Amino acid sequence: MVRMQKQDLRVKKTISKLNEVLVTLLRTQRFSKITINQICLEANVHRTTFYKHFKDKNELLLHAFEAAIRPYFNHNVNRRMVQPFTCLEQTLNMSMRDVLKQQKDDANFYKVLVSFFAQSINTDVQVYINQLPNEQRFPSEVFGYVQTAIIFSLNQWRIDTNTEFDAAQMDHIYQTLMRYYLSNF
Repeated sequence: MVRMQKQDLRVKKTISKLNEVLVTLLRTQRFSKITINQICLEANVHRTTFYKHFKDKNELLLHAFEAAIRPYFNHNVNRRMVQPFTCLEQTLNMSMRDVLKQQKDDANFYKVLVSFFAQSINTDVQVYINQLPNEQRFPSEVFGYVQTAIIFSLNQWRIDTNTEFDAAQMDHIYQTLMRYYLSNF
């Protein structure tokens, strides 16, 4: 993702500033309306410097997601599989929660987010797959896709129905759906 060596302190500061500015802008504006010029101006970084680190604003957004979600993977893998909403709630800071609320209607933002999260979960699930029963009747790789689909479907349901976020309730519904999926396939 980031093309320059991360050991250089100037590079770290520049990337950190670009990330910080993007998150700040995302709290008040739709991602699809934010421009690279705007990010660079706010970060006091030249466009050519931006492009030394990121190919476009989507890649910067992926970097921001990666930084925000990293603590999620510090939770025990079994806990992440059983209580993904509680783990996410404990992971995301208030700033990222504000971003998610602000961007709820921005299709481009969620396209990038869903793709990133699905890839992250699928990679993570490979650790867990070995613990599934051997007699499973589906390809093990599909498990991560199903888990991600259920998480995102539940979150979209919550948004569409204007249901207040309750991690314990969401985890309960998630667990019920996953049990149903695993027992019927």
